[in-house]
Amino acid sequence: MKTCTGQLMAKSTPEELKEHYEFMLSSVKSTLSGYVQSGVISGKYWMAGRDKNVCEVCRENEKAGVIPFDALFPSGHLHPPAGEFCRCVLGGQTDESA
Repeated sequence: MKTCTGQLMAKSTPEELKEHYEFMLSSVKSTLSGYVQSGVISGKYWMAGRDKNVCEVCRENEKAGVIPFDALFPSGHLHPPAGEFCRCVLGGQTDESA
């Protein structure tokens, strides 16, 4: 039987949520750094998903589309996650000329 991430997080202790949030921040920072170093990614975008649990902050960030690596999303974040319950991920747009 599968359990979705949201259900697991809803049952998590504050310490577990903080640990998850810190892991997500570290993971995204690594991804962003790899994108920049690759030289084949021309921009970044916010991927929020389509379920009803996505917050308005993340929906607005996703609507921004592809933006430069050093630009902030509408929420003021450089990359996901936007909060402790955030399940969003960072995407990179391929630069076909690289």
